[in-house]
Amino acid sequence: MDESFANSFAKAQQFYGISLSSFIASVSLSTVIFTLEVLVTTVPEDVDTTRTTRKRHIVANFVRFERHHKHFDRYFFRRYLRSLIVIFTPAALLITPILVPLNYTNGKGAVLGVSGLDVLGWSNVGLDQADRYWAHLLFSLVFIGHVCWVIWSELALYVASRQHAPNAALCTVLVDSIPDDWMSEKVLTSQLEVFPGEVTAISFNRDYSAISKLAERRERMARALETAEISNIRKACRAGVRKQSKKSSSVRCLQYQSRNLLKLFGWLRLEKVDTTLVYREELRKTGEKMDLYRAALKEFPPLRSAFITFANPLAAHMVCQTVIHTSSGHMTPRTMPLSVDDVVWSNVNITWRDRTLRTILSNVLIVATASACVFPVALAGLLSQIIYITQAVSWLSWINKLPQFFLGLLQGVLPPTLVAILIKGFVVVLQYLVRKQGISSRSHIDLKIQDYYFCFLFVQVTVVISLSAGLTAIANEMTHGASLAATLAKNLPKASNYFLSYILLQGLSISANALLRIDCLVGKFILSPIFDKSVTQMMIRRRGRDLEWGTFVPVFTNLSCIGRY
Repeated sequence: MDESFANSFAKAQQFYGISLSSFIASVSLSTVIFTLEVLVTTVPEDVDTTRTTRKRHIVANFVRFERHHKHFDRYFFRRYLRSLIVIFTPAALLITPILVPLNYTNGKGAVLGVSGLDVLGWSNVGLDQADRYWAHLLFSLVFIGHVCWVIWSELALYVASRQHAPNAALCTVLVDSIPDDWMSEKVLTSQLEVFPGEVTAISFNRDYSAISKLAERRERMARALETAEISNIRKACRAGVRKQSKKSSSVRCLQYQSRNLLKLFGWLRLEKVDTTLVYREELRKTGEKMDLYRAALKEFPPLRSAFITFANPLAAHMVCQTVIHTSSGHMTPRTMPLSVDDVVWSNVNITWRDRTLRTILSNVLIVATASACVFPVALAGLLSQIIYITQAVSWLSWINKLPQFFLGLLQGVLPPTLVAILIKGFVVVLQYLVRKQGISSRSHIDLKIQDYYFCFLFVQVTVVISLSAGLTAIANEMTHGASLAATLAKNLPKASNYFLSYILLQGLSISANALLRIDCLVGKFILSPIFDKSVTQMMIRRRGRDLEWGTFVPVFTNLSCIGRY
């Protein structure tokens, strides 16, 4: 069975390439979705003032690249998009007009199994026109040199901006797993005086989890009290309307017994207590208890971590990259949180052994999850080459009877959509596992997610898709003594048609979603009327989630890698 399928796929590679209709179907559907989302974005501004204000801000600041910017993430992301434009615009204007005619003119054509969009790739270069590959090699070297120059210049600007940024957080280091004999300012200062500048402040952390739990309880009680008060107001208004409809002489407030009540110890049949009174009493007791704790902060047990502030930002960077203690696991990790809100306080007190164990288990689960995604992604790659498979596997011949438009959707739209859905599921699992590793900085969590997510995208979306369309044919030809380089040059370029659809689908959807913010619209017009019972809940949902840089940036990085491919 395996041998017959291998021969079938090998034969399939000799048939026609993906037709132009598949590419047009993918472009058409992506363009329609993009147009609809842009039209919704242009709805009158009184529909969503938050979204339209953000839109005006984006338009006004899209081409601004102030060096001393307040928000470094946004500033450098715009620099990154600018770098991609600088990289690919010269290539699109200079390389494409030369190589496309060079590949198309006097190529192999349909006689030798090259048709559709494949005639524009280098797999269409004729057997007697091998000298044309020198043009591909020359432009590849020039393009690689151009990319290296852009990366070098951007790295130089990044280093200069970070070194001269007037931000106290750039001089502060969070050190975990401090040994017991170093738990004093005098000892730590003496150990760190070898670095340039001086240590200006050392603040040891304490276990304030009791206060944190009280603060969370106070917040829950406040939200519950707000919901209960609003519910009572609504009931009073409904009762007033009903009384007016009956032409009552007076409109009285809602009776005490008919209000929202909380029955304490119902099985003992005690009296009912007003919910709002219970919440008010709990708020008062929680506030008083928090005041008592705040009056005795030094009585809380110290943690084996501290914030160390240096006068020179260079010293802070050197501390993060230097082995400070000879014992394994001590004085690690050393991070530079961007702010107090950036610190994950629940992970500060984790020992280095627990953190190492968590990291190992998390990495194993991440690799297992990514490996489980190989088969679905490979299947999506085969769907993009379905016209090959139908010619080789007889029981799939019914696909050829489908209308040309549906066949185009099957090849051009369905594979990228399946891959996008699979990636969304992997992102949720990845974020959960990385956050369980015990990293004490949210920015470092985003960086770790960014590294894992980019590796996943590059392997699954780029490498697996490239190989899945021609893997069986490559293996079959290699068993017959064919050259590996010649086999790869023949089969891998056919995967570029899938990437054309993928880039267009991702590019149009990402740009339109960034303007439309579908999550905010769904939350405001669908979820908020159903679930939100207070003004605070409505404001939190309308504000939306913060941008997740760990999963946002790798998408553009992978698209740039596909563009270089």
